Amino acid sequence: MMDRHKAPAAPVPDRRRAPRSRRPTNQHVHTSLLLCCLGLLAVVADSSAQWAPNGVPLCTASAAQVGPAIVPTGTGGALVAWEDYRNDAVTGADVFVQKVSAVGGARPFGWQDDGYALCTAAGAQVDVHGIPDGSGGAIFAWTDLRVGGADIYAQRVDSLGQVQWTLDGVPVSAATGTQQHSRLTGDGLGGAIIVWKDRRSGTNFNVYAQLLDASGTPQWATDGIAMTAVSNDQLGPHLVLDGFGGAIVAWDDVVPNNADIHVQRVTSAGVLSWGGSVCSASGNQDQSVICDDGLNGALIAWRDGRSLPSARDIYVQRVTSAGVIGPSGWMADGDSVCAFAGDQTDPVIAPSSAGGAVIAWLDGRNGAVSLTDVYARRVLVGGGMVVPDGGIALCTAATEQGALAITPGAHGGAIVTWEDPRNETMTHDIYAQLIRSDDAIGGGWAIDGEPACVTVGEQSQPAVTTDSSGGALICWRDDRLGGVPPFITNYDIYVQRVTSDGVPAPTADVPATGRRPVSAFESRPNPARDETEIRFGTSAPARLAVVVLDLSGRTVRQLMALQDINVGTHRIPWDLRDDSGVVVRPGVYFVALQPAGGSMRVAVVR
Repeated sequence: MMDRHKAPAAPVPDRRRAPRSRRPTNQHVHTSLLLCCLGLLAVVADSSAQWAPNGVPLCTASAAQVGPAIVPTGTGGALVAWEDYRNDAVTGADVFVQKVSAVGGARPFGWQDDGYALCTAAGAQVDVHGIPDGSGGAIFAWTDLRVGGADIYAQRVDSLGQVQWTLDGVPVSAATGTQQHSRLTGDGLGGAIIVWKDRRSGTNFNVYAQLLDASGTPQWATDGIAMTAVSNDQLGPHLVLDGFGGAIVAWDDVVPNNADIHVQRVTSAGVLSWGGSVCSASGNQDQSVICDDGLNGALIAWRDGRSLPSARDIYVQRVTSAGVIGPSGWMADGDSVCAFAGDQTDPVIAPSSAGGAVIAWLDGRNGAVSLTDVYARRVLVGGGMVVPDGGIALCTAATEQGALAITPGAHGGAIVTWEDPRNETMTHDIYAQLIRSDDAIGGGWAIDGEPACVTVGEQSQPAVTTDSSGGALICWRDDRLGGVPPFITNYDIYVQRVTSDGVPAPTADVPATGRRPVSAFESRPNPARDETEIRFGTSAPARLAVVVLDLSGRTVRQLMALQDINVGTHRIPWDLRDDSGVVVRPGVYFVALQPAGGSMRVAVVR
């Protein structure tokens, strides 16, 4: 039998270093964030890199690369991690990471072909998910089988591909039994709160959570704290930051012949605060997803079986920062997003910069005509929807669309991506569509979606994040170079950018002259305590907007609406408040000039 612990036959590229010895102070964190972000903005991209029709390769190493997770860098690019089987005979599935340049292509700024290793421990590492770390890097978590049973591990990687924590990751939970389905959110200080389903009891799955600080040190009880200890299964946990260093966690609570949706807040100190049932209507409620409501609370959507046997529907509920479930304006057990005939399933949700959230789902209302379609609808934070029940169609092309993913997009809306077999009977392509805040399709976007990739072979498992300019970066597993369905053994990882105007593979982010009309773009003071001033010059008349973005690319504040401005020097104050008048949380933000022949950004540390 193969020795699973011997070293790989060929060296595995990595960027490893010893873990930090202590948790940095807030001052150190803010200074590090500023220097890193400004350093990233000063780097000049490889002039040969560019986007291409049907995407550019991130990894084409031997064997299979699958399950990509994509995280925005905040400067228009992204970090992508995946399960990698190039060393399967020696170490099993590993976790690798690659960087995506904002101007197109992988391997920017000294990164090498096929990525760097985050974990090459023995046994399989699978089901990778990630978040930004606030300084151009990312934190990834995964299910890890290095000791036989399934545990949860995590690793932080910086913008240059150097791992920041213990080699091969730090254990989030190595308790007995099975731990899997990890999801995470940032803590605002360079660390992460991670949740997962946990069967250490030996009889059922419960939801557990752990806080890792910026150095990867667990801050709560060893192997995590239980969100609940009831005897039935709790499945599919998801979470959002609560605005105070803690998190709001939602999950499917399963009892025989019934499943409901539950929520629990955990503070930054690991103390369980408020919680309760989000929906306890008849029938099964499951497939819950969550996003923040912009007011330190949460919006939770799910698949709902209260109308069975006729159909399953999509519902949503708001939970306030004080733990009020279904506040004024909302129905008990949630508001109906879509209750049309046919099944509505697999919801995804993203916050809207116009307030509330955009929810998309797979929809069977058209039955045998188009099988499963893609629909979406915006929900208002005060309750109610923008358009009548049912939402709008993002795609009703023939055959069956699936595997939805979503990210905030332009016009207060969201960009939804999916796998789509309309062009081939046995394989899928990747498509995307923008829904605006008024529940209309984005201008310039094609009916039934823009093709991110329509080449030969199988393209599936799409993941998506913002490009920080209202568009999206989409990655997926890709078999264009080999394999015949259903025996596909050589998946690679590809990525594509689609602009806010629905243009796949944009040729450039600057005018044809190669020069921008904007210069001397800066923010002073920076870091900022009470206010800062955005300064820039224009060498020619320009049409610009000035907006503040968070690290996910969502608009926090519009400082100047899109307008024509003259040649000269321009100064725009920002009082460090968002569009609702609330002072923004400490962290890194990006002030963007749009369109400016694309988007120019400057980092601001609060």
